[in-house]
Amino acid sequence: MENEIKDKKISFWEKLLISIKDFDQYKIFAIEKLSQSIKYIFQFVLLFVIIISFSFTIKYGMYINGVLNYIKGDLPEFTYENGKLNFNTEDVIEKQSNENTTDISYKFLINTKEVSEEEINKYKEKIGQYNYGIIFLNNKIIVQTSLGGTIEKTYKDLETDFQMPQSFNKKELLEFLNTKNLIVLYIELFTVMYFYLFISYFATILLDSILLAALAYVTARVVRVKLKFSGSYAIALHSLTLPIILNVIYIVVNTYTGFYIKYFNVMYTTISYIYVIAAILSIRSDLIKEQILIEKINNVGVGKSNNQNDNSNDEGVADSSDSNQNNNSNDEGTTDNNASNQTNNSNNDVNVGDTDNSNKDNNSNKDGEPVERLKIKI
Repeated sequence: MENEIKDKKISFWEKLLISIKDFDQYKIFAIEKLSQSIKYIFQFVLLFVIIISFSFTIKYGMYINGVLNYIKGDLPEFTYENGKLNFNTEDVIEKQSNENTTDISYKFLINTKEVSEEEINKYKEKIGQYNYGIIFLNNKIIVQTSLGGTIEKTYKDLETDFQMPQSFNKKELLEFLNTKNLIVLYIELFTVMYFYLFISYFATILLDSILLAALAYVTARVVRVKLKFSGSYAIALHSLTLPIILNVIYIVVNTYTGFYIKYFNVMYTTISYIYVIAAILSIRSDLIKEQILIEKINNVGVGKSNNQNDNSNDEGVADSSDSNQNNNSNDEGTTDNNASNQTNNSNNDVNVGDTDNSNKDNNSNKDGEPVERLKIKI
């Protein structure tokens, strides 16, 4: 059976469906090579990170268009040169969304004068109250999202990553950010975001699966299913499929509506725990059914063997009787017949003994604890 499962080719989409709805098929993942499960989660991350990156790029594009309109109408004159940004004002520029907005809330601050680390932390606290926030300082930009991530980039980094001009003013910036350059900017934004999210998510999933694998391994031991840790880790990786899908949906909804679930991470973890335990119990149930079926087959085989032995013993007794009747007058013949009878009797004792031993083995299978012998060879 194991060889059949190993030889069977299962596509990525079939594994995806099995991981979501078929607990009784998780034994496939426990038996197959661990590299196959890692390959599955690698492909899965590649897929869902595309969705998240595309969603973020569109949303950021909407904000960029809004920023361009603000720059044209309300932003004071400024200059950028040698990695330094300077505005022609002494005031801190602040702009935020309306408090009662149903869309994503945002806030950005601009202060290109010299500021202390304490002031920067206060700025971070201010933008932290919104879904998105941006801080423009003299030498760097700080971006914060509703998911709790904070990205800090120097303007020199932006020159390298996005081919930003080394010097420009307000007028030149607006000319640079025309439609053609904006498309290039969106493509580069998507690419950078994709690789960053892929590495982050893939590493996080591999690490989170270690704890889930430990849970699967302990659960298997408790229910007397012998399962290697590699098999437990494979089950853990596949058990994260549905939680990841729910996480992707939540991120997209949160990005465009600001909808927030306080205990979503708890729900994410709980679902994965349920999947791991349910998969182990399902494997145990299947193995018990297989054990019972094997015992029934063995009992049927022993019964047929006993019937054949009884028939051969009856034939031996009949032959012995005929031999006694034909050789009654001959003492030597009688002696031979007696020896023949003894031999037949001894033969009868061996057959019964074998049957008894076979019955004992079968009884031990029934009266013992078959669960202790349940195992998955990985």
